[in-house]
Amino acid sequence: INNDSLNICFLNVCGLKKRLLSPDFIDILLEHDICIFVETMLTDLDNLNLPDDYIYVTKNRKKFKKASGGIVVIYRKSLEKELNFYNTESQFVLWFKLSKSILSLNSDVIFGCVYVPPENSKYSTIEAFEELENELNILTNTENFYIALVGDFNSKTGSLPDYIIPDESVVSMFDLDCDADILDYLYDYENLTRNKITLQRVSQCTCRPNKYGHRLLELCRKNNLYIANSRVGSDKDIGEKTCNDSSVVDYLIISSMLFHMIFILKLMILY
Repeated sequence: INNDSLNICFLNVCGLKKRLLSPDFIDILLEHDICIFVETMLTDLDNLNLPDDYIYVTKNRKKFKKASGGIVVIYRKSLEKELNFYNTESQFVLWFKLSKSILSLNSDVIFGCVYVPPENSKYSTIEAFEELENELNILTNTENFYIALVGDFNSKTGSLPDYIIPDESVVSMFDLDCDADILDYLYDYENLTRNKITLQRVSQCTCRPNKYGHRLLELCRKNNLYIANSRVGSDKDIGEKTCNDSSVVDYLIISSMLFHMIFILKLMILY
């Protein structure tokens, strides 16, 4: 999110402490206001040595003796009053609320920083998506928020649709067109076309969609969330691979009304 607002970075780092020893990695950190890192491999006993202007919040994996997984959000101290972090149970997501004032929006933004282990790993569970959705519903139950999910979902979705176009005959049959809230929910996808965002996604990933991919698309459709990959920024109409030059498993997923806020979406892989 640019235009004198925020620069936000997401990376799967495969061990954060070793990365922080690299001047090039520190340069990446200094170029951004908020950095979201997953697979940090930290424990609660670790302390991070950061540039003076930055502070951090962690969610470390606790169920296994060996350090693995883990999510960290590192952000500028000047944003401390604008970010409110939530203490939730799921080990797969770290939530924070970003104040609407900093982005000149009419609602705050709930950010979910996500790491879902690969399907074939000993840490994998399809329940990760259920936990993610349940916590999202709890956090957004009391008031209206915009939503942004960013992370490594290990979900292969191909170019399958992340939206549903309602059947007009069903809408008419059940008089659903008499309820403005229901209509807003059913036709939320039209906000994309109004902002000249294509509904059809593309992807350079030739992998078949996996179980996690179908579950992620289900979450998107139920909650009116949309994958930003291949729709905006330098990745528009490209669908660049995000993992080892072989697949797309890392996503930015947002509410329809946030698309106009994104001026740059650049995908990069850190080896």
